Amino acid sequence: MRGYPPPRVFVEARPPTMTDKSNLRYGVARTAPRATNVVFENKSQGGTWPHASIAGTLRAMKHIALATLLSATIFACGGTPKPAAEPEAAKTAAPATADAAKEEPKKEDAKHPLIGQPAPAFSLARVNGKGTLNNASGKGKVMVVDFWATWCEPCKKSLPKLQELSVKYGSQAVFVGINVDDDKAVIAAFLTAHKIKFPVAWDGKDKAAADKFAPPTMPGSYVIDKSGVVRFVHIGYKDGEELEVENEIKSLL
Repeated sequence: MRGYPPPRVFVEARPPTMTDKSNLRYGVARTAPRATNVVFENKSQGGTWPHASIAGTLRAMKHIALATLLSATIFACGGTPKPAAEPEAAKTAAPATADAAKEEPKKEDAKHPLIGQPAPAFSLARVNGKGTLNNASGKGKVMVVDFWATWCEPCKKSLPKLQELSVKYGSQAVFVGINVDDDKAVIAAFLTAHKIKFPVAWDGKDKAAADKFAPPTMPGSYVIDKSGVVRFVHIGYKDGEELEVENEIKSLL
């Protein structure tokens, strides 16, 4: 290169062209990529040719790296790409599906098979007094039959509420508690601790009464009208549910 001035480099924004094959001392003859060309000029040789820009390649790599980092940041922050537009048919069907879901009754509100049917017959010995408890115990009155157990946490709330109702409607309604524990010996202490005084019977080891009434969980309360037909069923217990039971009793008096 002695005797020649150093080549100048400048950026030329034009479509790529073939290299000047007459002078290969500054690069290998090739077709430049579709990008801004870097043109090497040597006035003494009179030749110019485009060459792939190393700086341009680095800039492209930088842009890709930034785009990758941006995407990772968006997803890390819980971002999601914009969803594709829904088909018109799907938009039309969506409200109908939502309405159907609202109208579908919840499992706990589903109608119990005993509602509207005569209460199953039962006859059990009373554990907190003398005598036998059976369907005839509520003859001519509204009867509330409640299945419970000492290991049932909600029962610790529901039984005292039923005790209050039994005092309030003692002359118009009969309350009968049927315990389903395997061990009869645990019942007395529970009744004393929670001050339960309305009649309670033990269902025995065979759970004959529970099999007939079929409460899916404890407690299970059945409100029976004066003619012996089951009118309302309560499965489980939530705060304030005793008010519902009271209103049901009033409606049957």
